[in-house]
Amino acid sequence: MVTASEVVETITALLVEVGEVDPATITPRSQLADLGLDSVEVMEVVSQVEDRYDVTLSEDQLGRVSTVRELARCVERLLKE
Repeated sequence: MVTASEVVETITALLVEVGEVDPATITPRSQLADLGLDSVEVMEVVSQVEDRYDVTLSEDQLGRVSTVRELARCVERLLKE
């Protein structure tokens, strides 16, 4: 079973890789909008998370996600379905 903590680690690694974000600035409470990524980079991170965990986030779900933790919890919920 994948935990939200594991998904947070994956998201953090992707934010560093895709958005060249300093890993020291990323916490589970980090607002995605405050990390300096443009919309294309955010969607690339989401796409890679979806591919990695074989889930699909709806536009509605994405609209409710603003932090790293919220994105991780959304993925975790989808994995339980």
